[in-house]
Amino acid sequence: MVTTSSTIAAAAPQAPDQAIDATGRAYSKATSPNASMPDDGIYLYGESSQPGQIGKEYLVFEANQGNVLGAVYMPHSEYSCFYGTLDSKQMNLTVIDPYNQTALSHTISRQQRSPIAVVGERLSLDHRYSAITYPYKVGLEGYQPISYISDSDQEILRVCRDNYQGRVTE
Repeated sequence: MVTTSSTIAAAAPQAPDQAIDATGRAYSKATSPNASMPDDGIYLYGESSQPGQIGKEYLVFEANQGNVLGAVYMPHSEYSCFYGTLDSKQMNLTVIDPYNQTALSHTISRQQRSPIAVVGERLSLDHRYSAITYPYKVGLEGYQPISYISDSDQEILRVCRDNYQGRVTE
């Protein structure tokens, strides 16, 4: 079977206690026993598989027991924080307008993919994803997973967490 990057929807979560290699990529050996929910951790998805592309939209979020908190942004532009839930079919979000603090509902469908097989600890796919370290996939329609989470992504997530953490479990 030939697998291309267009058929893979995988992003390793970046847990706070996770090791990061010299290239800034996070690696996890954990697997999810429940393939319908992602492992808790931090994820980055984009309309492009490459981070920081001008004119492309990105989602950075933290998943925690089916709850999500994060931001949608375009590089060198404003961002909107969001919070909500992630289930086996979709991500249900409340997106906060950064200008007037209006809350808007938004849904992103999950891609339904079957798990991939991984031999050893790494799988290299067309050099687009340097390493996928476990066979669990979180897919979001219209977005591609990105394994590198930058300091800027972390800062955006921190600001959203500081402002909206209390609303995640409401």
